[in-house]
Amino acid sequence: MSGVTLTLRTLHDDERDLEQDLPAAAERHRAEHQFHGEMLAQAAQATRDRELLELVSSCHPQPLRRMRWTNAMIKVLSPQLLVSA
Repeated sequence: MSGVTLTLRTLHDDERDLEQDLPAAAERHRAEHQFHGEMLAQAAQATRDRELLELVSSCHPQPLRRMRWTNAMIKVLSPQLLVSA
């Protein structure tokens, strides 16, 4: 095998590794971003800072909706689960 072929094969293998690593890195970044947004929202609620809460809500509407839905479901289902257990 020539040096050029070996180099091209190595580059191609590295491209495959990068192809797998980039989505994982993007998902970690997205999760951290949502976490920070939730922390800011909690701080805004605790300090009753309406401007900050509006800003965070406009930047992160989907994660906040999911969190509200999850909290609502916990409130609805928890008593049923605890009583039936």
